Amino acid sequence: MALFSKKEESPKMSAILPEDIYEEGVRQLREVIAPSALQIAPKNLHLGEKVTRTFFVISYPRFLAEGWFSPVINLDKVFDISIYVHPVDTATVMRKLQKKVAEIQSQIATREEKGLVRDPLLETAYHDVEQLRDQLQQAREKLFDVGLYITLYADTEDELTKVESEIKSILESRLIFVKPALFQQEQGFKTVIPTADDQLAIHTKLNSSPLSSLFPFISFDLTSDKGILYGINRHNAGLVLFDRFSLENYNSVVFSKAGAGKSIEKNSPVLIRKNGKVSLEKIGAVIENSIKKNGLEKIDADLEGVVNPGFEVWSFDKELRGSWSPVTVAARKEAPKDYYKFHSKSGREVTTTGDHNMLVLRNGQIVVTKSTDIRKGEYIPVPKPQKALDDQHQLYKVNIDKSFQIKNTQ
Repeated sequence: MALFSKKEESPKMSAILPEDIYEEGVRQLREVIAPSALQIAPKNLHLGEKVTRTFFVISYPRFLAEGWFSPVINLDKVFDISIYVHPVDTATVMRKLQKKVAEIQSQIATREEKGLVRDPLLETAYHDVEQLRDQLQQAREKLFDVGLYITLYADTEDELTKVESEIKSILESRLIFVKPALFQQEQGFKTVIPTADDQLAIHTKLNSSPLSSLFPFISFDLTSDKGILYGINRHNAGLVLFDRFSLENYNSVVFSKAGAGKSIEKNSPVLIRKNGKVSLEKIGAVIENSIKKNGLEKIDADLEGVVNPGFEVWSFDKELRGSWSPVTVAARKEAPKDYYKFHSKSGREVTTTGDHNMLVLRNGQIVVTKSTDIRKGEYIPVPKPQKALDDQHQLYKVNIDKSFQIKNTQ
């Protein structure tokens, strides 16, 4: 006897298509970047805890100066800017300009037949259109539909209105006028975010030359991906990073008013000329030798040294012309008794005096503070352990040991 059993069919597995994976990824991305709440008003957009307002440029002057948009770009405020450039077909433009020239010529001829005096506005328009036709025909210019949109961010509507007035005053002083996107704030916000979707579609026709003046080629920032941290840019709170060792001549000079404190460490080299001989010596040794030769004199409560020590240094006058100048005072000051050593988690160490200014990352902001005010767990910039010609900076968490002391040194 033979026994037979029917094989059960396994359920078919549904195939996962690439489109489904993409849609799931888009959905998850939207959930991550979506604000906690959104309220659309005629003039504002309440985006979570922030208030936004979008503007568009409606009018430009006849001439645009180079870099006219830079004061807005470098403004120390929170805002986004989007520039949409849509090329226009040259053949279509030429046909429209030909029709426009005929209309202007007809108006000028009609005024002449009536015996009226010439209209400078019509003649200026005629010459402008003819000049543009020549440039387009010779391929020296192209025409574009340009949309310029700005979205401002603030914590309150009053603060937003204040920033709006500031930007408007900058632009209107250059005869450039902006308007808020009334009842279109949602479309305005979507236009400015980096999705390349011009939903407002409010354009002005600009040819190549004035369009080139719009791009932010001018900036207050002096920064790069490597170099030395020199300080904070007060115009826009940016960091000033510069690698002077990458230049052909990496010498530097410090300018400041008298009494501002341009002291340097005793091992710093200084270029001097004495009895016609030029030499590069350490400034500490130069001052010590001058004191041994001429005697010590008290300059003020903190400084002691020699008046008119008898040598020259290379310096600059008010017009930045370099020349040898006699040194009037060669002085030293007493070093403090206590020093502060900062230990980073990366194993680096920085030693400073108590009143030395340092840069600190505090609450997401770069601030300048005294060494005595730095707290454990904060971040300070220190160079990576690489050769000096490739000096870069990183932020390292510090552990402070204020018990470290060094004996009084000169």
